Amino acid sequence: MWKFVLFFVAFHTLGRLPASILYRLMEFAAWAAYYLARGPRRNVWDNLRHVMPPGTPKSELRRTARQVFRSVALNYADVAHLPYMDVDDFFKQRA
Repeated sequence: MWKFVLFFVAFHTLGRLPASILYRLMEFAAWAAYYLARGPRRNVWDNLRHVMPPGTPKSELRRTARQVFRSVALNYADVAHLPYMDVDDFFKQRA
């Protein structure tokens, strides 16, 4: 239950930040998660070993794994920011 409350508060609070600040904050969170969350990092490495060619250097696996964490964090940032986005501004940026 506490995880739900934490996610709810984080999404409700972080989603109100400007996107540029939110993205930088989440990039830091991704970096910290990569180095602090040993279990998920091992899982990502294991998955990457299945999809990357045999003999892929560890440096490339490490770089790709960090990109996976970054991508997930930025996806969470987008989901948190979605309810607070200005729809008109969004479509003006895409035109």
